[in-house]
Amino acid sequence: MTLVRPASVNVTTPLPEYPTPEYGIYVVRPPGSYVPGKVRVLIDMLVERFGGTPEWDRYLAGSGDGKHVSRKVVNGTFRN
Repeated sequence: MTLVRPASVNVTTPLPEYPTPEYGIYVVRPPGSYVPGKVRVLIDMLVERFGGTPEWDRYLAGSGDGKHVSRKVVNGTFRN
């Protein structure tokens, strides 16, 4: 799935003076070291799908505009 096609679309920030909110995906479970297999598979799938640097941030970081944006997943949450 391609969200931005760098060769055909110019990406601009519509309102650069207003910061966009950061949202996260959180998994809440009871305390303890045992994690059921189905829950572990769900967590792994969420980290694989939503972890790392989003496609639009990779585009902005490589656009040469001086805005290097990167995120990483720490314990299942995004960090800048």
